[in-house]
Amino acid sequence: MKGNMFRWMRRKCRRICSCRCCLIVTVSLFVSGYLLMRHMIAEMTCKDEESKATLTDLCKLYHDGTVAGSLCPMLCNEKKLQYNSCLNYQGGKIVLLLGCENCNNAMPSGTSVGAKSQLVFKMKDTLEKRDTFALDNIYSNNNKDKRQAYVRMISESVRNSYNFKFFKNMSHISDIISFTWGMDANKFLEENRHNEDKAQGLKALIDSVWSLSEQHEYLMYKMLQDKPYIPNIYGTCGPGYFVEFTETLKCYEKSFSLDWNSDWNQRAKTAVKLIDLVKELDENLHQTLHVCDVKPNNFGLRENGEVTLIDTDCAFFEKDLVQQFNFSNCTKNEDCDFFDCKGLCDISKQKCYTLRANNNLQTMCRKVFLGFSMKIPSGILRNPPDFIKTEFYELLTSCAFPGTTRDSERAKTPWETGERLKSFLQKHVSYS
Repeated sequence: MKGNMFRWMRRKCRRICSCRCCLIVTVSLFVSGYLLMRHMIAEMTCKDEESKATLTDLCKLYHDGTVAGSLCPMLCNEKKLQYNSCLNYQGGKIVLLLGCENCNNAMPSGTSVGAKSQLVFKMKDTLEKRDTFALDNIYSNNNKDKRQAYVRMISESVRNSYNFKFFKNMSHISDIISFTWGMDANKFLEENRHNEDKAQGLKALIDSVWSLSEQHEYLMYKMLQDKPYIPNIYGTCGPGYFVEFTETLKCYEKSFSLDWNSDWNQRAKTAVKLIDLVKELDENLHQTLHVCDVKPNNFGLRENGEVTLIDTDCAFFEKDLVQQFNFSNCTKNEDCDFFDCKGLCDISKQKCYTLRANNNLQTMCRKVFLGFSMKIPSGILRNPPDFIKTEFYELLTSCAFPGTTRDSERAKTPWETGERLKSFLQKHVSYS
């Protein structure tokens, strides 16, 4: 009897100790995960001090004659551009919001910054990691003929950048340097503030233009600047460039106005314009432009209701996207995915097919209109009026999940579906 009691107590103690150990391990894992997450968030979170220091260091380079650009004087001398807040540091890319004092119609580009007097500063990486163009003995060649030879060299390199990145022949642009930079290159070389050392001015021009041409988004903005859905470029300073500020579609996540019908009307009208934008990207450029990072944050909304593409780092023309798939090995379809541009795997060859399985319309319906949860819609077309809800969600679901297999997102949404969705939205909104 006594022995049984001891054995029972030992077993109970073991269970208690085991439970305590499990609890300690669980708590330790939770705390470690929490601290790791905090560290990761801290690493990706903008810091005002670092952001201001970036602008200060850029101005030091400008005052030293190392970089140049049309908005360097307004940023560094006149102090009209003032730091407001940091918007993003993800992936090394720096995105800052600046206020613009007395800037209306004062931009070198001749465009206005709008009533809010704000603009966005973007730069691919830190100043220390900026791309520069290697030129041997540039400072020993201070005559005009040598300078022009260097300009021709960088012109050819920049022209090739458009061709290699976007498969776009820019031979119709005679002065590709001035077009890309947004300043008259020859005038700068003749009148720059380092007249006593024109080689230094040349180096500032070449390094600034080269660092800009190595930024995928900037070059695409320049090439498509005449398109209404591309943000206006106001100017540059070294490797940094200044563009139009617009609210992102993320604002609709907090958009629940007291006038519920008005809120739906606004979101539905925006969706119609996004469908038109997808049509434009698919059919009206020299190649289809595939947007491979689709989320509300990457689309802007102007005050007049126009939509814009505000992040094109993961936007690729057809031939470029095919090359992304072409070099990939795979054992399953997911191995071929390039962000939201889904691929297909040739299992027998363990190589990705050189094609995109879905399309821009499918990702727009899935990621922006419907949202990330199918069961609880959270996109900009959530909560439609009750009298259209059933029919509308059936239509939206067919747009977001067009495939007939289990992986129904890995298929192209037909344009007939997009047109039906557009017509349905137009029918059930008020344009008064």
